[in-house]
Amino acid sequence: MSNKVKGFGLPTLTFLVVANMLGAGVFTTSGFALQDLGSPLRVVLAWCLGGVIALCGAWSYGLLARQVRESGGEYIFLRRNLHPAAGFVGGLLSIVVGFSGATAYAAMTLEVYAGANVLELHAGVLASVVVVIGWGLHALHMHTGSTLQNGLVILKLSALVVFVFMAFGDVSVVSEALVTPETPFSWIVLATSLMWISFSYSGFNAAVYVAEEAEHPERNIPRALLLGTLITTVFYIVLNAAFVYAPPVSAVKGYPDVALRAALAIGGEHFAAVLRAIIVVALFTSISSLFMAGPRVCVKMAEDGVLPKLFCATKRAPLKAATLQLLLVLALIWLTQLRDLLSYLGMTLSLSTLLTVSTLFKLYKIRDRISLLRLLPTILFICLTAVFLVLAALNKPYDAAVSLGTLAFCLVLYFLLPGVRRAKNRT
Repeated sequence: MSNKVKGFGLPTLTFLVVANMLGAGVFTTSGFALQDLGSPLRVVLAWCLGGVIALCGAWSYGLLARQVRESGGEYIFLRRNLHPAAGFVGGLLSIVVGFSGATAYAAMTLEVYAGANVLELHAGVLASVVVVIGWGLHALHMHTGSTLQNGLVILKLSALVVFVFMAFGDVSVVSEALVTPETPFSWIVLATSLMWISFSYSGFNAAVYVAEEAEHPERNIPRALLLGTLITTVFYIVLNAAFVYAPPVSAVKGYPDVALRAALAIGGEHFAAVLRAIIVVALFTSISSLFMAGPRVCVKMAEDGVLPKLFCATKRAPLKAATLQLLLVLALIWLTQLRDLLSYLGMTLSLSTLLTVSTLFKLYKIRDRISLLRLLPTILFICLTAVFLVLAALNKPYDAAVSLGTLAFCLVLYFLLPGVRRAKNRT
């Protein structure tokens, strides 16, 4: 009998995508977007547009996964298809921003929704405890964590469906949200909101980080990316419609805890308490899934020699790589504020995915109509992401400068560390 450990199947890979996407962003973004856009309809349309971009991105990453069947995500794709320097930068961005930053944001949001202030806990304490639990699930044993992860994702989706039915059970709750907005429409303002929304969609590529631990990765990973992204997009659109249409606009406009305020306006304290519990579970599954996928990037970079060998995985789980992510997350929790992370994460991750998806044109040449149709979602993803990044940068030049500065810093590190450059010949 074979002792080979069974890999992640299509359900687990799909749940991983859903759990990475359905996290803190959806429970904090629409209040800010409503304040800037001035209309619930515009907010919902922005989420629809974000979903289209994410689906195009999921399709593109699926094409990449068929060509490069290794764990590591942007690090592997950029290193193999563009240049070792690009791979190093993409890998560091994944570790520090894509996973550690997103984990910290989810944990800090969970702390807000769990009512840490009511419990009289110091800011950061509850977030840190939850992060340590999430680390333990995946750092100590891979498949124990994945089994619990799947169950929690199913519970989360079921609970959110119940919330949506409660929110729209009585059409009379839809109030002044249907009134024509007074705020003039602005593409630049929309672009800024899309950068926030893009952070919520950024987990659409989660399955590529565990490619080497997946069953039939060439088939299951592309399917999981599209299926998980489609499920999450539908949930995002419906959930945010509930958040901005069901309560009075004044009750949620400009507030970060938009979901809780919507629940209070719709059904009072008891309804809000139910939603609070749902969100806490949802955010915990997001934290757990980020520890499931994130350490694989660090492991792959260590195996290639661009990070110390001590981060290579054991047979059971990537303990040391997960511990590095844990330390980075704890530092971000204690050194940053919730809203400070949002624009920065959205812009930086959009830049990283834009560069990664662009490498498809090196792998797939447009020779005929069939190849053009295959790459059409990729072309759409690149064009829309680039346009909205430029518009958002015009509106938020400081955030754009910090994002570009992060990329530049990572690139400088590549040239300052001779061991990293030598490692390029080992792959």
